[in-house]
Amino acid sequence: MPLLSKRTRSARVASLAIRPANWLRLLEHLRRGDVLVRLALCLLTALIVWGVTEGWKPPFAFRTGYVPRRDIVARVKFAIPDPPRTEKLKEIRRRETVCFYQHDPQPIIELRETLKSKLAQIVQAEAWDQLPDDVRAELFPTAEPPVAAAEAQHEFDKIRTAFAEDKELTRFEQTLQKSFAEWERNGLLDRLDPLHTDDEGSQVEIRVHPVGKEELAQRVEVEHVRISRITSQLKGRIIDELRGSQMEADPAMTTAQLCVDWLKKHLRPTLTYNKPASDRAREAGLNKIDANPAMLSFEAGKSSLAKGGRPIDTAELELLQREHAEFASQLGWGARLGHSLASLGLYIAMYILCGCYVYYREPRLLESVRRLATLLAMVALTIILCRVTSENSLRAEMVPLILFGMTMAIAYEQEMALLLSAAVALVVTLALGQGMAQFVMLSASVASSILLLGRIRSRTKLINVGLVVAAVSFLTSLGVCTIDEQAFGAPSFFPAAPAFIAEHLVPTQYLRSLLAGAAWAAACSVMAGVLMTGMLPFVERAFDVQTDLKLLELGDIAHPLLQELVRRAPGTYNHSINVASIAEAAAEAIDANGLLVRVGAYFHDIGKMLKPSYFIEN
Repeated sequence: MPLLSKRTRSARVASLAIRPANWLRLLEHLRRGDVLVRLALCLLTALIVWGVTEGWKPPFAFRTGYVPRRDIVARVKFAIPDPPRTEKLKEIRRRETVCFYQHDPQPIIELRETLKSKLAQIVQAEAWDQLPDDVRAELFPTAEPPVAAAEAQHEFDKIRTAFAEDKELTRFEQTLQKSFAEWERNGLLDRLDPLHTDDEGSQVEIRVHPVGKEELAQRVEVEHVRISRITSQLKGRIIDELRGSQMEADPAMTTAQLCVDWLKKHLRPTLTYNKPASDRAREAGLNKIDANPAMLSFEAGKSSLAKGGRPIDTAELELLQREHAEFASQLGWGARLGHSLASLGLYIAMYILCGCYVYYREPRLLESVRRLATLLAMVALTIILCRVTSENSLRAEMVPLILFGMTMAIAYEQEMALLLSAAVALVVTLALGQGMAQFVMLSASVASSILLLGRIRSRTKLINVGLVVAAVSFLTSLGVCTIDEQAFGAPSFFPAAPAFIAEHLVPTQYLRSLLAGAAWAAACSVMAGVLMTGMLPFVERAFDVQTDLKLLELGDIAHPLLQELVRRAPGTYNHSINVASIAEAAAEAIDANGLLVRVGAYFHDIGKMLKPSYFIEN
């Protein structure tokens, strides 16, 4: 058999096969299940960030203290509530509320029957002397002097003669019913209730309803139920009704005068103020105004929302927010799609940039789905917190961003932490509608915290880093904002400078806003350092890393495992201590992590304590 067999032509051609194109290799790589899982995690993170940052519409870029270079004019027509005018409408509505009064007609009916009874005693008396004294004194109070007595007796005779043919007083009863009909329907009122002031309801009209039947209320003019006005018109009404019943003018006038004089003494109010119903009516009117308040309109392209060259105040910021919300609501699907694609394109660019670095410098991150998911969750959480804390009332987006940078520096290399932090800072800046000045401020603070972090061997290290970063943030904010001619200011709850300093040392509003914003950036940096001190154990657990603090805890002689080694294998323990001292010195000589080597040496023979008798040193 020959040593070298002769290959056929087809075998020689197969051996010269050309490698598949790069895009085919990429396509084949993307078909792998583990790669698809990782891509799905990235896509999910991108969608979460897109939703949190509202990537389908332009961001709102203004804050109090921002100095527009020119007047800002409304882009769309919109309206906002006008509180002063609304309050004026409420005041008018309160004054115009028609209050409720409940009416009890029974006193008027009894009064009518009593008057009829009194007149019946006059008609039934045969002579003046037979009229009971109490009736005479009540109906004819001026009958004491001789002349007046004669006149009263004459009036008595005229009334008896007028009703001689109607002793049952049928016509008089009908007259009273017609004259009293309006009273019985609308009631009587001496004056409005003291609780019914001009600020609590209309003084011209009221709503009258039977007792307990508010649904039957009807509007009545106050003057039509006043007793003083009714008594002044009553005489003419009774005369007209009596003349209509074929009574002579003279007796009709005498009878009417007698009735009016008696009624003036006995008429009493029958209307009582219904405060609960009136309050409900008043509240219902005010609620309608609250539901449809007075609006202040702004025209597109005409109405100025903020003046150029001066810092935006709170009122102007509210106007700009309203206008932005209206503008965003009127965006068409094309514009929304364009903004969405731009946002997703930014995320894809950041994925490619950071992914290439990770692929070549941190491949272990791609090998573990858990590590990748943890990193993406940190990115999404950081952007969410930046979005929440970026509100004008907080302006603390620097805090979660610095925390993210420190976490990445602890979990990975500084270079990777700088890259990831810069990418997240760029996404946050664009999502908030801020410019290059804000990006530089955020990047400088995060970069300084990463570069200064180093090895953490004490619990005060992170606070000290926060203090140094605070100085960097303060100076960077002053420099960048001065160059950009902007002053972002500080949130409203940030303590203001004393009046003496504000007026004499910091004379202008722009400079005060500039210094306040820089001071707040420094305060946020210190806050981040303090928070990171408390978060450090959770970061170590989440990313499975050991800082020097953790290594010091592991290398403590009181560690339970080392104590067990001392008890079971004291010789091995002494050997490990000697090895640790030698290894630490060697590591530090070559600029390695001596602490890590020393702690590793403590535990390198830990397995010997399971069979300590197998080793002679024990």
